[in-house]
Amino acid sequence: MNRPLCTVCGLAAAHNQQGGPCLACYREGCSQMVDAAPYRAMVRRMLRHTTATDLAEMLGCSRQAVKNLQYGRVTRIRPSLAAAIDAVASQPPSCAVCDDVDTVLITSRDPQVISKRLNTTTVALSRHMYRCGRPDLGRLFARPSTFTRYHERTSA
Repeated sequence: MNRPLCTVCGLAAAHNQQGGPCLACYREGCSQMVDAAPYRAMVRRMLRHTTATDLAEMLGCSRQAVKNLQYGRVTRIRPSLAAAIDAVASQPPSCAVCDDVDTVLITSRDPQVISKRLNTTTVALSRHMYRCGRPDLGRLFARPSTFTRYHERTSA
């Protein structure tokens, strides 16, 4: 069974099939693992908008790695995983409802029309927009009578 070489020293075989540091480098701490505490909050924030399986696919790791990080079972993570979390966290969160609202906003600014097209209520859309960090649209759906003023402000 041929294992890849250690990514730290390049002398010994890696201690698992996926590569990484050898057992000696891992025990010495030469693998330069990163503290997981700041990334735990990022992962929890991202999991509000997506599932663990989808997030794991975006990060290039296993679902179990995401869950371990989410629940604090690990204290240190690989630098490559930390870089992937930073890259994904820097992208704005997106969800299906927000995407649908953005699509319908192209054709109509009337909250009643938008809610009927999405088969929901304006109150539910307002709550969703506030939860997703879009208070401008949350206010639009909270008071459907103000859509004219909103439309005037955005077109000016």
